Amino acid sequence: REEEEALLSFQECVPILVGLKAPEKEGGRAALDVAGARTVYHLLHFPPKLCRDTLDGITKSFSAQELEWIANDGLGSRCIMDGITDGKNEKKQRALRQLLEKLSGRWVALSVERVGHHLVQNLFRALTSLDDKATLTCELARGINRLGGNAMGRKVMATCAVKEFMEGEDIWKEEVRKQTRKEEILKELVEDVIDADAAESSKSKGEGGDNGGDDIDNSDDEEKPSGKKKRKRKKKKKREE
Repeated sequence: REEEEALLSFQECVPILVGLKAPEKEGGRAALDVAGARTVYHLLHFPPKLCRDTLDGITKSFSAQELEWIANDGLGSRCIMDGITDGKNEKKQRALRQLLEKLSGRWVALSVERVGHHLVQNLFRALTSLDDKATLTCELARGINRLGGNAMGRKVMATCAVKEFMEGEDIWKEEVRKQTRKEEILKELVEDVIDADAAESSKSKGEGGDNGGDDIDNSDDEEKPSGKKKRKRKKKKKREE
């Protein structure tokens, strides 16, 4: 009797797809499988009830060190971390909280990295709970001197309102609310522009199609008689000769 091979759960398949390889030297970048990382990105944009296993495959299957490597890699940041922070449904909020907890103690280090600081900013914007935002900002506040030492860190300080947090909880909350309102207004403006462009494009195509049909028909009607007249004139000339 042949031994039956145990099937892998979908959660166990995620690390295999990502194909993460540790950096070859200290300070180097990790390597990921390009096709696998892109596949995970698309899986993360399935309906919420279908992407839970994919989310768990990232937040539970990888260690904190591995998640940090992924966040500092260009491909990993765009395909995996952006895939988690893009969207505010409850399944992703759960994964974001798991990510927040698992990378605790590493957020300041990520904030001063060229690629890694994008995750810190996107995570702060994606978290819907003020308590979760405060947890992240509190850790960043403890490393404010390091954050102020480079451009990426200063961007993170502005996004997460680190200075306001150190001035007081009420001041910080008001600043976060202002940022949220600005983001919502900007999002609405972009959506309005996209809708207007789509409507204009659809209208132009409709008008162009009608006019185009008329032009073709008219041109055919006009060309046919003119061709007949030319032939008749040639025949008359031959008869006179």
